[in-house]
Amino acid sequence: AKKYLEDVLVELQVIRPSLDSIDVQGGQQQQEQQHGQSGVRVQVATTPVCTSPGTRVLRVVPHAAGGAVVAMASGEVRHYIPSSSSPGHPGSSARLLSLGQACSFPAPCPWVVSVPPLEHLSQASASSSPALGLSRAGHLYWGAMLVAPEVTSLTTRTGGPGGPALLFCSRRSLMYTVFLAQLCAPGGYAHKELTEASGLGLPSERKHLEVSEMRSAMHQGMRPNAAIAAARDVLVRSVEQGSHLLAAPKDGVRVVMQMPRGNLEAVAPRMLVLAAIADALQARAYAAAWELATTNRVDLNLLVDWNWPAFLYDVPAFVAAVPAPSDLTDLLFALRPGNMCDEGGLYAGIPIKPSPASPQGQRYATAAAAAAAAPDAEGQEPSTQQEEGSPEGGLSREQMEQALHAGKVNAVCMAMRAAVEARMKGQAAGAAPAAEGPCVAADGVSTALPGSTHAAAQQLLTVLVTTFSRSQPPQLGQALSAIKNAKEADLTKNGASGQQGPADQALRAMLLHVDADAAYQAALGLYELPLAFMVITHAQRDPGEYALELQRFADVQDPHMRRYAIDMHLRRFNLALGHLVAADRDAHFEQALELAKQHHLLRQLLALYQEDPARRRVVLRACGEALEASNKMEDAGVAYVAAGALQDGLRAYRAAGQWRQVFVLAGRLNYDAKATTRLAAEFADELASNAQPAAAAAVLLHYLGDVDNGVATLAGAREWHEALRTAYAAQRPDLVHTVIAPAAAEAAASLLADAHDARDKIAKYLARLREVRRKRLNMDEALRAAAEGEGGMGPSYEEMADAASETGASILTGMSIYTDTSRMGGPGGSSVSGSGAASSSRAPSTLGGRKAQRAADKKATAKARKGRVKQGSPEEEASLVVHVMSLAPPEATLTHTGALAELLVILEHEQDARTLQAAVSEWIAAHQDAAEDIYQNPFPEDRVPHAYQQILELQRRPAKPAREVAWKWDILRTAS
Repeated sequence: AKKYLEDVLVELQVIRPSLDSIDVQGGQQQQEQQHGQSGVRVQVATTPVCTSPGTRVLRVVPHAAGGAVVAMASGEVRHYIPSSSSPGHPGSSARLLSLGQACSFPAPCPWVVSVPPLEHLSQASASSSPALGLSRAGHLYWGAMLVAPEVTSLTTRTGGPGGPALLFCSRRSLMYTVFLAQLCAPGGYAHKELTEASGLGLPSERKHLEVSEMRSAMHQGMRPNAAIAAARDVLVRSVEQGSHLLAAPKDGVRVVMQMPRGNLEAVAPRMLVLAAIADALQARAYAAAWELATTNRVDLNLLVDWNWPAFLYDVPAFVAAVPAPSDLTDLLFALRPGNMCDEGGLYAGIPIKPSPASPQGQRYATAAAAAAAAPDAEGQEPSTQQEEGSPEGGLSREQMEQALHAGKVNAVCMAMRAAVEARMKGQAAGAAPAAEGPCVAADGVSTALPGSTHAAAQQLLTVLVTTFSRSQPPQLGQALSAIKNAKEADLTKNGASGQQGPADQALRAMLLHVDADAAYQAALGLYELPLAFMVITHAQRDPGEYALELQRFADVQDPHMRRYAIDMHLRRFNLALGHLVAADRDAHFEQALELAKQHHLLRQLLALYQEDPARRRVVLRACGEALEASNKMEDAGVAYVAAGALQDGLRAYRAAGQWRQVFVLAGRLNYDAKATTRLAAEFADELASNAQPAAAAAVLLHYLGDVDNGVATLAGAREWHEALRTAYAAQRPDLVHTVIAPAAAEAAASLLADAHDARDKIAKYLARLREVRRKRLNMDEALRAAAEGEGGMGPSYEEMADAASETGASILTGMSIYTDTSRMGGPGGSSVSGSGAASSSRAPSTLGGRKAQRAADKKATAKARKGRVKQGSPEEEASLVVHVMSLAPPEATLTHTGALAELLVILEHEQDARTLQAAVSEWIAAHQDAAEDIYQNPFPEDRVPHAYQQILELQRRPAKPAREVAWKWDILRTAS
């Protein structure tokens, strides 16, 4: 380096003959060195010497594009370009060019680092690219841009995965990793931790801290800042205080640091490791990627997530490249749902992304198309045929769609299982299948497993079992089936030698992460008693505890009855029912029927006896009884009719209020006229008492011929159109004036009163809401002014309290939510006082004694208090919003009003109809105005009390708000 600087100084003397000497700062002692035959003397001193008026050189370093970077004391940065002449070949002379204001440092920088060349920059751009400078104050500059404050040391890595990188340490004992491509990106580079720590980019004036910000500041104060930053950002690493960066070897992932004690240590910054892993994955060097991830304790999910879901296509190559099958088990155990490379993930800032033009990018596009079609594949059986172009041991397109629909963990388990099964078949044939693509280790040696070795087969079986047990939910039955098949093959080949084979070791490995009782239950569910005993033996359980149970199952000779006993023990009653019927359909019918009744399996039993009409009717009757017990009367009637029990069906339909089916069954049962009349009279009373007046009126009219009561019932049910039609159809126009008109007048009066009452309540609640909102806004403004040092701008607390006392008494008059629990009713919307309702609707009772009565009174009092609103409470504004929005006219009320107004017009009371519609229109308009006011001035979402979370939905503006009231009949509207 000194020799290069001497050459640079020679050129500088050529173009600046007035310079007597150039001093370069770099050490604590002065040194002199003679340079060949030139006689140029280089002096290294701690203090720069002025060589000419207004010019001082602080640092000269080699430039990446050739020549040197010359940092001046003023902050200006110049590029020295040596002459291109050679002996006998004259050329251009040496030049010293200014790089411009954008590449100059805002402050003198004694420490300067030339930027390594970037691949995306041309030669011309590289020659004028900024340099890195570190001032004495610790400010790190990229040309004129401030990268970070409080920097103590820095170094650069000239090349490697991710490109050239800048690494620097701060006074907070944090090491930051920045790729130079990030500095060249639009907008530059600014790390969140750095800007928060130094206050960069924040105004100088005092900021008002909200409660949430104060809590965050308190939490940060209780934990070291360095630990927080290093724990949540892959760009940051916590280092020992006083550490200094020395070097970062090219193409490596480690940097050399000097510790405060003087020793040297090599550390691997997380960002460099991630870039190297991504680069290895891009090259499909899975062995190298695996070694980097495991050596540097990187979450193994990165290997799957980096190119998800295209990774599923490369699972066969990954299985062949990983050094040992046990490593595949480690990957399966590390799998977690979600993608840590997505935004918000742990490794979201990984610098290298899959290229669309690469094989991984093409596979990603194919996998994304499969993921889009995945929902359509639900419920289909996976295809076992290998598609053209898919790797050996990989999933077909149909299997890929189902795997993606199953989720990340299940998809990887399925792909890994297919690859391992193909590899095991290849080993059984004497040769392992070749993986697709160049999958080599870091040293270039193939990592394919050896031929059909016993150890490899044993470990692959463990991996296969783990793919089942790690699925979500665990597929323990399939895992144990694989163990059973391997054990049987081992016994067939080697006999009962007493030695443990691959199946035993695979089972032992599975029991390390699977509950032994769950594995035992799964083995019993396969009806394999030897396998269940094998599980207990390897689970380190006392076999004597299970021997009697297994022996009891083994003593049952009939296979179906043995499976029935096992299913009953496992509480798999649906399977037990099938085995019980399969053992003997006739002998076990009563037992099967009782089992189906107890565990609600009658529909399954009905399917099992589909071909037996006699027993099927018994099951249908049992279905009807079960449905009737569940209060599903109409379904029970259908079941009874299917079973041929018409009388029971009539009873069920009668309880369901289905009058048409009741009289149909009465006809099938050959009821005479007297019995039908008696049934109609009783049934009409039942329908009327069960709030089914329309059905009661139909029975009265059709089966009793009682027009008077029929029309009265229809009028009471507010079925105005049907009441009019019935009266005129029966030639009874007198009923229109004696029954329908009085009922209509009473209903109109009630609706008119409810509309006026609701309109007045909306006006009062809205006025109080505006007053409470105004006080809240004034309070917020006063607090904000006080926090900004501008006190006196807002009203004082005493002024706001006086204003509240002046307006509170007048505005709360007549507002029931501040006094009792009155609520708007249903369509009528009548108000009922909470205390009055409680005293009048409950008759005195001695049931439960005084304690029960006292508990009921306390419950009613608590409910009444919950419905009240306390003036000035924090919940008052939110409660008012909820009350105002709840006063909208119900849809049923609007429908009833429209029908009633039409009836009044028919009855020649057009003015009354107009009055009624106008009142309801005013109700609608008042609520729309109140809702618009709430939409324009929403309650702050961060202040919504927990009990009023529904306010968030009420405040949201509807899709198409009504801007004018144009409701119902046109001729009854008020002329505008």
